[in-house]
Amino acid sequence: MAVVGIDLGSQHTKAVILEKGANVVLIATSSGLAPFVSMLSTYLRFPAEGRVALIHGVRHSWDLGYRSILMVMEHLRTNLTYLPVISRPEEEPVAWKGATGHVQDVWKSGAIEKAWGLRPRPENTQVFICGSPRMSESMLELLGQQGFKEETKNEQGQIHVEKYWK
Repeated sequence: MAVVGIDLGSQHTKAVILEKGANVVLIATSSGLAPFVSMLSTYLRFPAEGRVALIHGVRHSWDLGYRSILMVMEHLRTNLTYLPVISRPEEEPVAWKGATGHVQDVWKSGAIEKAWGLRPRPENTQVFICGSPRMSESMLELLGQQGFKEETKNEQGQIHVEKYWK
């Protein structure tokens, strides 16, 4: 087992215990990426057992903070998938060749299933969400339609949301 968590000093911070070999999807917009970079840096020190995917959505490619670090991490860990996505490709000075749209579009596209060779499901995947409230709410709805449940104080679930921004 491994203990992971999002810690931004908010009242909603929690630690999550993952079973050995658990798959994890980290979904962030903009600076919501910061706690995940810390989690991934720690993860690099442990044996690689489960799969990890990071979906990071921003408006422009130059807003992809930590991009070079995440690309190196992806190279070092074959079970780490980094999926950056931008929402305003028409404003790029050089044509963007990566995913466009929003993190929800990347989830729906099957990119994680393609990278992992299996579909993320509630019984095999924990999802962490950090970013704009609109994205968080949209992802909660989308994941809920697929059987994922948000973890609360009273109920276990597979979705862990950092609600530091209202």
